[in-house]
Amino acid sequence: MHFNDFLQHAEVRSCIAALPGASPGVRADVLDLVAAAFPELSRTRLRAILPAAEALTVPDEDAISALWQSLDALPPDRMNDELGNIAVRMLRDQYGPRFNDDPQGTLATVEGLSRSAGSVMSAIYGRLHAHYTETLALKDLFEGYIAQRHAPTDH
Repeated sequence: MHFNDFLQHAEVRSCIAALPGASPGVRADVLDLVAAAFPELSRTRLRAILPAAEALTVPDEDAISALWQSLDALPPDRMNDELGNIAVRMLRDQYGPRFNDDPQGTLATVEGLSRSAGSVMSAIYGRLHAHYTETLALKDLFEGYIAQRHAPTDH
């Protein structure tokens, strides 16, 4: 898939259109994701292309939601470790506060998103789910260790 073909997807145009209102961090993350998916394009070229694409008239959507939808427009062969790592980091930032408040509910949400997403985002949500599952296992391990160290001993 060529980058211009990628830009023709409505989800991608929605994401790009939402960028001007997004925080600088989100804009940088989007540039990182696109650069990871299309390594043949230089960052200078991407910076030149993306502002031109922002002029497209598209429905006003939330930048992050549109971003996840646009990633599913990528063919699976464009998925690579760098793109996955950036996306998982962004999802951890997005879902982290919810996970801290309601770990099981967040796991269920992420699992549902993984099942309903396209192949690219399903794999990314799967990685987030695995991360949170490992985090809970470590939490349980540490809590068990602390409880054991503070338990009264019989002499």
